[in-house]
Amino acid sequence: MEREPIRSFYEKVKALDKKGTSASGPGYEARSTGQRSIGGNLTPMSRKSSGLFGGKRSKIKTLIENYNKTNNQQNKKVLLLEIRKLQVEWLKTAHKKVNNAKGDKETNKYSNKLSEIISLENEIYSEAIWLDNGGRIIIDDDKKEQKRFSEPKSISIDPEEYKSALKHFLSDREYKDTGQYWVKNNNSFDPHVGWKAHIGATLESAFTVLEKVLPILDRHKFNHKVDTEPGVFGETNKFITIYPSENEEDWGPLIDDLEKAVGHGIVSIPGEWGVGSLGHIGMRHGQLTALTTKILETNGIKFTKVRVNEKGNVIYQLSNPSQYDGRVGDGIMITKNDKPGSAMFVTDTKHDKFCPAMLHEGKIYPDPRMEANPFGFALPRGVKSFLD
Repeated sequence: MEREPIRSFYEKVKALDKKGTSASGPGYEARSTGQRSIGGNLTPMSRKSSGLFGGKRSKIKTLIENYNKTNNQQNKKVLLLEIRKLQVEWLKTAHKKVNNAKGDKETNKYSNKLSEIISLENEIYSEAIWLDNGGRIIIDDDKKEQKRFSEPKSISIDPEEYKSALKHFLSDREYKDTGQYWVKNNNSFDPHVGWKAHIGATLESAFTVLEKVLPILDRHKFNHKVDTEPGVFGETNKFITIYPSENEEDWGPLIDDLEKAVGHGIVSIPGEWGVGSLGHIGMRHGQLTALTTKILETNGIKFTKVRVNEKGNVIYQLSNPSQYDGRVGDGIMITKNDKPGSAMFVTDTKHDKFCPAMLHEGKIYPDPRMEANPFGFALPRGVKSFLD
């Protein structure tokens, strides 16, 4: 009976956004890894406040200052609810900005702001649990063991040990080792361009996420790969990449099942199009397989060999300007000697800078990896945008 009122405030904080915007699960996970060692305070915001979301940020900054000043827990609850309301609005605005960003510079700017908002969200969840438990927090819910925030649980994971354990885990499940990525193909569908999805995690939650996600991907027969490099966490966070099945309507049921199984345990990926009722699963439209000279030849794209440069890379010139978009430069294509047949496009006069590209409806387009949907394609049928 005593547990119900303890839980109620945390649930109230989560329910402020019916779609559930949590980025990485209950906030106490961040506390227990030692990121913050004591409850009752939120990280103060810097005085710098740019025009980007400046109004909401300024209001949140003031509320955080008031939250940190008061020692009255009831006052803290009132203030935390106000902070949460503004944070939810801020988060949705940031998602829209990221999805509509043009170019890498703008995308990076909004993605960095999104990361700040997600960090704040994790702290809000931590504080809600802290307030519910009177300055104490459940670490092991099965044993009802409690520890104070001032005594954070220490979690230390060696990256190399993690990598070795992960490879054993995937090998036991018959994944194919391709180097950094371990792959499992559940169908023969292998399009060059289309929608793919990403599941994010943390170093601490990686195995839990895998145990829940992989059986679902097998059951729905989706091809996928797992990034085995520990460095993926905190950088792109693109831990699991999911490729489309032949029927695009298969995406909807898959996303529903993933959200039911993992829910708030998925880490949002800045720069991706958040989908589903939670918005944690990110989708992106673009190149799924490398553009190759064979794909170009098969689709009637004309090009001629110009020369082989001093690095052993082959330089080609596309013959027909109507077959490529101006954003891939002047139609100068290169196949690097370490990746024979894989076509990249030159973006500078010295032929030292390249961009990936994709072939869509008989025309070559650049594939800006930091943009979720650069050419405005509709989401697969049955997939709900988090922003709708």
